[in-house]
Amino acid sequence: MNENERRQNAAGLDKLKERLSGIRNLYRGGLVFGLSYVAYTAVQFSLFESILLYLEGPTPPASSSYGARDHSWFHISVASFIAGAMGGLLTNPIEFLAVNIQTQEGFSVIKTLKQPGILKELMFKGSLWRSTYHGFQAALFFLIW
Repeated sequence: MNENERRQNAAGLDKLKERLSGIRNLYRGGLVFGLSYVAYTAVQFSLFESILLYLEGPTPPASSSYGARDHSWFHISVASFIAGAMGGLLTNPIEFLAVNIQTQEGFSVIKTLKQPGILKELMFKGSLWRSTYHGFQAALFFLIW
């Protein structure tokens, strides 16, 4: 094998490594994103039920003919908006880490958590928009569902 063939083989291997790293990078941070989605859903559904029961008060609404409780659309929309907004706020730090893992090359969670003032950034950076979005999204979901 001469020098020219070695260079071509090395260039081919570099292209293959670059292609595979692109595919691998597509899924980087997917586990953290999945965990944030699971946590958000768990918080949203548990808060929705609790808030809905609180809004309805001690007397339960009338039951339909098949035994399910009939809830007011107003109570459903308020409870789902609050539950979605609180779920978005409480899971914002996990989402922050997931987005940074996916978008920044060489991002380290441990180094990030050691930075001074990072807790404020984790909790509040983008949380107003995320909470508002998730509140309206949850309200639409529970009203349509």
